[in-house]
Amino acid sequence: MKWMALRRALIPLAAAALLLSACRSVPTIVPDDGKTVYTGTLRLGLRSYVTPSGPYPVQRGNKGVLLSRSEAFMAKYPGVQIEVEVVHFERDFPKMLADPGLMPDILQLTPNEARLFMLPHIESLADRIEDDAAWEGDYATLIDYLEIGGEAYLLPFTSDPALVFYRKDVFEELGLPEPRDGWTYGEYAAIARPLADEGYVVTHTDALNDMEPFIRGFGGTLASSDGTEVSGYLDSEATAAAFMQFAGMIPESRVWKPEDPRYYSAMATIRASRGLAGIVNYPYGVAPIPSDLEGKRHNNTLMTGLAISKTTAQPELAWEYMKFLMGDSSDEAIDFVVNNTLERQHLETRIGHKPVYEEIKSWMKHEIAQSPPAAFDFLWYGDVHEYSLYPRHIFPKRTLTQLRTYTDIETARADLALWAKEIEAYMDLLAGMGAGGG
Repeated sequence: MKWMALRRALIPLAAAALLLSACRSVPTIVPDDGKTVYTGTLRLGLRSYVTPSGPYPVQRGNKGVLLSRSEAFMAKYPGVQIEVEVVHFERDFPKMLADPGLMPDILQLTPNEARLFMLPHIESLADRIEDDAAWEGDYATLIDYLEIGGEAYLLPFTSDPALVFYRKDVFEELGLPEPRDGWTYGEYAAIARPLADEGYVVTHTDALNDMEPFIRGFGGTLASSDGTEVSGYLDSEATAAAFMQFAGMIPESRVWKPEDPRYYSAMATIRASRGLAGIVNYPYGVAPIPSDLEGKRHNNTLMTGLAISKTTAQPELAWEYMKFLMGDSSDEAIDFVVNNTLERQHLETRIGHKPVYEEIKSWMKHEIAQSPPAAFDFLWYGDVHEYSLYPRHIFPKRTLTQLRTYTDIETARADLALWAKEIEAYMDLLAGMGAGGG
């Protein structure tokens, strides 16, 4: 593994970042009747599937709670302009690591992107949060989830838990009980089988991060507690048994043409923001994922947070803006995270007018407060296999079809050992990029 090499390579860059920070122009901060007046342009580095060139005003291409809160901030401080830059891992991270002065003032990061690449280049937020923020309760829990080495560097910005979507019309037709809070894996299997027998589709994605809640619920362990070692954990006997149990619980479904009503999933376990095909046309309900026999749910989330660059000349303005986005209470901050997560995936455009949208938000608020980040959420788009801009950084996968070939523990362990090596090679590739190896 190259983690120590990565950290050694980044230390000199951190020193360079401090020098560059001293060279940047500082915005005007003028006391006025006891109030602080900020002026200047604040650059916000966000993740997106589109790649417009150069910074652009926050009013372009952004909407919902991020836009409304940004406009309110600029109205409060008329001398401030918020600009957005789209940041991609492979295109932009090597440039920023080589020249930290290219970093935006604020950068959206996954926890692993922060931990493995940007930690020497971002400010600790611990003192600011302790001295200057009133968030308690659930939002404080989210902050804790994103801590690195027990310290806060990221302010939670998005959080996307797994949820179960189900067609109420199909469940009523077949006389099946609707999923509910506290339902078990056994109840899930007892519902999934008759759905498949009747020709309906039961969906679960092939992403390991999406399988993780079930594997952990069945007693498996994907990696060491610090996330750096996979071999010996992913291919353990207990984890192999968990994968076999998981694969046996998800029945194979027939493939239908889009004009057939059975084409649309009757039950699907997906991320809250993804939105199902057919959710506009069919009456879908929303439920949490199943619990184990002790009533514990092992959900996870795909999280990002906002970090302040050490090279910014305006850290106080950056922090003031980040605080303003989240609001003055935990409830306001959780509302921001939930709405922003869905709006950045444009789900409100499709179904914002339907009751199911409020169901999704309600369950998200419940789930994100008790679900840690996914173990292998390394890159923002790492599980999006359709997104081929940078295909070599797609996380290694095993499909459900492949998992169903695990006929015994030893067969499962042999393939899981190979998968573990593929994941560790992927992690080494990222470490090499961070160290300048590209």
